[in-house]
Amino acid sequence: MPPQDWRGHRARSAPIRIVNYAIDGEGLGHVTRLIAIGRWIRRLAAESGVRAEIYFLTSSEATHVLYQERFVSLKVAMAEVAEEGGLDPGLYRRFAGTWLRRGLDLLKPDLLIVDTFPRGVFHEFPNAWRACRTKAFIYRPTKPAFTSRLDYQAALLGYDAILVPEFAGQATAEVPPPAADRLQYIGPVVVRERHEILTRQEARQQLGISDGQLGIYLSMGGSGDSTLEAVIRPIVTRLGDLDAVHIVVGAGPLYRGAPLGGAHLTWLTRSGICELMNAFDVAISASGYNSFVELMHFGVPTIFLPRWCEEDDQHARAQRAVAAGAAVRLDPEDLGGIVDAVERWRDVGRRQAASDAARGVVPVNCAREFAVHLLNLATRRREKNSPLRTTRMVMWRLEHGVRSFPARLRAAVPRPLARVVRAIRSRK
Repeated sequence: MPPQDWRGHRARSAPIRIVNYAIDGEGLGHVTRLIAIGRWIRRLAAESGVRAEIYFLTSSEATHVLYQERFVSLKVAMAEVAEEGGLDPGLYRRFAGTWLRRGLDLLKPDLLIVDTFPRGVFHEFPNAWRACRTKAFIYRPTKPAFTSRLDYQAALLGYDAILVPEFAGQATAEVPPPAADRLQYIGPVVVRERHEILTRQEARQQLGISDGQLGIYLSMGGSGDSTLEAVIRPIVTRLGDLDAVHIVVGAGPLYRGAPLGGAHLTWLTRSGICELMNAFDVAISASGYNSFVELMHFGVPTIFLPRWCEEDDQHARAQRAVAAGAAVRLDPEDLGGIVDAVERWRDVGRRQAASDAARGVVPVNCAREFAVHLLNLATRRREKNSPLRTTRMVMWRLEHGVRSFPARLRAAVPRPLARVVRAIRSRK
């Protein structure tokens, strides 16, 4: 862990201003991860007498999640909502990109934190970086076909820190050689600590799960995907005839299908399901990043139904838990074995062994460690790139045919190399 040098800023009159870029697709993944880190930033800053202003620039349609955590959110419409509302796509992208750039120009953050998409969803980076003193990228493990793209790799060069929410050896993060010294594997991020969630008795009482019932948690992620109902409904139908079970469906705050009901079914669209994890004996879940780390960290044996995603490899993530003995994996297109998979978890000894294995898959929550790194970055004096580092960054861009350069990097290019850069950029 780096020295906690932000503590020396307690006498600083101006606050540390931190902006979280939480522009999601149809889910809550980025928002949830950044909330987990933001809670620790706020806590550590307060303990040290440092004033911290934390903002979220977001497109999430579930901003009440941020309200419940008492974070300030500034919102633009989600792209899918704009499309369904009939807005001109080009106009929407120009508006959203301009809104984000102007927001950063006005806030002038000490630290900008970006999650998963280094160029920004609207490709507004690096142009929108000019007002940000320092920048950090949360490099969630992503498919190589997505991260190896030239535009993705080039964007990484603009960040002062590249932090991976996995342990080294459990994920691989590709970065261009000039940025290798900024890459750090920190560890998984969970939105709650183990001591913060409800006890088993409290959680089961809140959900209406009786003694002797097998508590089953069903979730296919926090997405607003309109196809989720077609996945959830047949699972509930197949499990509805089992004896002594209680199904809790975590539909999520963005769910857009028809709700389901039944005598032994609890339907939830609220956030904060993480606090109820002790209530469940088994889970049936997609294997997105946040669902996975929450279920494993709190020791819930799981039947994973990995979903296809353009940039996220849910199948590989689920396989980690299967290999550890914490889960089984089924094909979401073939639910024929789901009843047998649930029945195997009625055995208390088997459940306990899987629960222990799950806690070993995600043994600790590293949100605090992220907060330490980010506070240090937000409060340190900005270090200018050395001529050697600048040259390496420029040459990497030239070697890979990247002709766009951030203004700050252009200004730092040594004069002889600058002439070469101008000559190459002028070629058609």
